[in-house]
Amino acid sequence: MRAFPGRQPVRQATLAAADPQATAELIRQVYVDLDVRVRRLGPDLRHRISTVEVEQIAADRVDSFQFDMRAATEPFANLTAFTLLKGRTRLRTGRGSAYQEAIPQVGQGCLYPHDRPVIIDYPYGEPPATGPMEISVSSLRLPWATVARLAEESTGLPAADLRFTALQPLPGAAAHWYRTFDFVHRQLLAPQTVMANRLVAENMAATLAAAALAAFPNTTMAAARLPRPGRAAPAVVRRAVDFIEAHADVPLTLTHIAAAVRTSPRALRQAFLRHLDTTPTAYLHRVRLERAHADLLGTAGQTVERIALRWGFADPARFAVAYQQAYGVTPGLTLRD
Repeated sequence: MRAFPGRQPVRQATLAAADPQATAELIRQVYVDLDVRVRRLGPDLRHRISTVEVEQIAADRVDSFQFDMRAATEPFANLTAFTLLKGRTRLRTGRGSAYQEAIPQVGQGCLYPHDRPVIIDYPYGEPPATGPMEISVSSLRLPWATVARLAEESTGLPAADLRFTALQPLPGAAAHWYRTFDFVHRQLLAPQTVMANRLVAENMAATLAAAALAAFPNTTMAAARLPRPGRAAPAVVRRAVDFIEAHADVPLTLTHIAAAVRTSPRALRQAFLRHLDTTPTAYLHRVRLERAHADLLGTAGQTVERIALRWGFADPARFAVAYQQAYGVTPGLTLRD
């Protein structure tokens, strides 16, 4: 019997506050240290943060009612991004030639700076003379080490040199970023979140990190000037293939695979492209799809969704598309046959 990765703890909480001091403490507890200047309060001040967190990633829904503030924050320890759902907000950071400002519209968002303080107007603009002051955002948090590792694996840029240099995504990459953000956020905040599965959580974190690196201007985008990776012999590729085949049922990163065969992530990636016309992570994805195919053929009393989840595929629709592209039939038809 295969040994599949066990479930991991999912921490869920709803935190609420009804005065400025308690609100500031909530933000410190979840996000970052900050100084708050309250500009206006309504008679029914409420601030609520609904949060779901696993080891690899976290999601929040933040709602503020009748609370107008300006917050000066410390740099964020995690990679933290938000999408605006209601109201208006403004972010400012830097001075002089390094000054940046972002005023996202509803449906847009920002990446909080990781390496410098930021001033947040929450909400932003002239408050209404009457009626509620409301703002809602959804946010995602990734360990900085996850993003820095992926940047180093893909470009060779030392993890310590990773910097994001803009608050908002590039126009050509924004749509993909927001789709990815929304998908991951919905998966985390679903009533029965699939993030208890370690394979799924690792995949989601890697997907979000890759989307952030592709969407937001950062120092990896100048990484073409870095030295070329070393070369890995065909024997190293064969050992890596064997390692992937033997460990496809546990969370794996390119760094894990490269360390197992004693080469660098970039050298291994280039060797896979040269000898197999694919990457190690794409090969791992293909192996997991093959294992799911074998389970669909030979497992009684299971569902497509459960088998897909076992192999790290969180979204049944996306799994079905990938499966049909690979095997020419739907996973449901395979299971019934």
